[in-house]
Amino acid sequence: MGVVQIRLPKKIVEKIDKMIERENYLSRSDFIRTKLREVVEKIE
Repeated sequence: MGVVQIRLPKKIVEKIDKMIERENYLSRSDFIRTKLREVVEKIE
């Protein structure tokens, strides 16, 4: 698996953290990986 680092505005990180709690993701990485996979699958 490759590694990609990104910087996000604080407000986006806060929203991601709330979604992680609501949707029971294990971590920010898990959340972002899952959401990106969903987007990529839609455009393939």
